[in-house]
Amino acid sequence: MARHKSRARALLNKWQEPKIVRGNHDDTKPSIKEVLEFRKAVRHLEDPYPFSFNFGLANTRENCAQSSKEVYRKLLRHTPEEDVLPFDTLGILVRHGNEVDESQAKTLVKVFQCDLSGYVSETDTETDFIQGCDNVYKQLRLLYAALKNSQRLDYVLENIINCIFFTILTFVLLSVVGIDPFSVLLSFTTIFLSFTFAFGATAAKYTEGIVLIATPSHRPFDVGDRISLADPNSPSDPSGTATWFVEDLNLFFTTLRYAATNEIATVSNSALANARIINCARSKGASIIYPLKFGIATENRTIEIFKTTVEKYVNDRPSKWEEFSAMRCGRIEPDLGFVEYTLIVKHQKGWQDTGPIMDDKAELVTFCLEVAKSLGMRYEAPPMPVHLNMAGPPMSMNVQQQPTTTAGAPQMPIPSRNKSEGTSAANVIARWNAAASAASTTGKFGPH
Repeated sequence: MARHKSRARALLNKWQEPKIVRGNHDDTKPSIKEVLEFRKAVRHLEDPYPFSFNFGLANTRENCAQSSKEVYRKLLRHTPEEDVLPFDTLGILVRHGNEVDESQAKTLVKVFQCDLSGYVSETDTETDFIQGCDNVYKQLRLLYAALKNSQRLDYVLENIINCIFFTILTFVLLSVVGIDPFSVLLSFTTIFLSFTFAFGATAAKYTEGIVLIATPSHRPFDVGDRISLADPNSPSDPSGTATWFVEDLNLFFTTLRYAATNEIATVSNSALANARIINCARSKGASIIYPLKFGIATENRTIEIFKTTVEKYVNDRPSKWEEFSAMRCGRIEPDLGFVEYTLIVKHQKGWQDTGPIMDDKAELVTFCLEVAKSLGMRYEAPPMPVHLNMAGPPMSMNVQQQPTTTAGAPQMPIPSRNKSEGTSAANVIARWNAAASAASTTGKFGPH
C-alpha cells in the first residue's frame, strides 16, 4: 500500500500549498502571556549563555564554536562503540516520555543535516555538528539585530507622532481659550507656500520612503537579509542576480553591503520604494536550474538512465536537496548536433545561504558530467571552418614612387592593387620580397 501511495504521489505535479491569511484580526492579536514570553525571549538573546549554561559560553561566534566542540565530544562519549555521532543520541531532545515530537525531530534533522544512514554525517560529524550550532547562533544574532533596529525605528516614529499630536493639541487649546488658530496660521501662509514649492518634491520622496519602512508587517527586508534590487519592468534572470546584505536602515536611508566585494553603499528609501526587491532570506527552498547538452544521436533510453541516476543522487542526500523537481527537453538543434535539457532541483536551504548552495550545485554538476561521460552522452561542438584567403581585391607589383623622409632615407614601397594577379599569401609575400630586393639594388624605390 505504501509503495502505491508513493508512486501515485510521484505521478502528481509539484504544487505548493497557498498561504491562507485569516480575515479576523482578533486571531492574530497577542495575549498578555505571549507578550511576556516574548519579552523573556528577548532578554534571553542578550544572555551570554543563550543555549543554556550546560552548553557553555556563546556570546561570540568563536566561543560558540568552542562550546559546540566540547558538547560534541561529551555526546560522543555516550556511544563509545561508534566512531561518528548517531542521530539517536540527539533524538533524546525530541522525546517526551514514549512519544516523539515530529516537528522538533524534523527541525533537528534540518539543523544537523542527518543523512539516511542515521548519522549526523558519514564524513566529518564534528564539523557538521559545529556548523549546525553556528547556523543557529547566526540566526539568533540576526534576530537580535533586527529587533534592536525595529526598536530604534519605533522610537523615531513615536517622536514624529508625538510632534503631530502636540501640534493638534496646541490648536485645540488655542480655540478653547478663545483664540482663532486659523487666523494664526493665516499669517504664516506665505512662508508655508514658499516651503511647499521649495521642498514639496523632497518631502513627497521622504514620505514614500517612510511608508515603505515604517510598517513592520509590510517591511520588505530586515537587518542581515540578503536582497536583490532591479527595475520592476526588467525580466528576471533564472541563474540569479547580484545581491546585497542589509547592514542598517532608518526612516530615510538604507545601508547595503555588496555580497561579492563587501563594498558599502547607501540608498534612499524613496529609491527602494520604486524598485523590485527580492528578499533571499524569505525565499525558502532555492531552485537550481542548470542546462545540459547531449549529442543529437543520444537515445531516449540513455537519457532516461541519466535522469534516473541523477534523481537517485539527489534523493540519497536529503540533508542537502529537498527534491528532484524536473528534467525536460527545451531545445533541439539538429544543425549544431545537440539537444538541450533543463535540470531543476530544489535545495533545502534558501537563497540567504548562497555559499553552501553553490558548493552543492558544483558537486551535482560534476556528478552529471561524470555520468554523461560514462554513458557516452557528451556533446562536442563541431569544428568551425577557417578561411585562409585574404579579404579584399588582389595586389600587383606596380610600386609608386614614395617621398623620402626628412633625413633623406627612402621609405618602404606600398604595392598597388591589380585584379590580374592572385591573392594567395605566398604570392603577396613574394611581391614584398621582390620590392625590397629592388630597393636595395637601385638604392631608391620606384619602377625600373
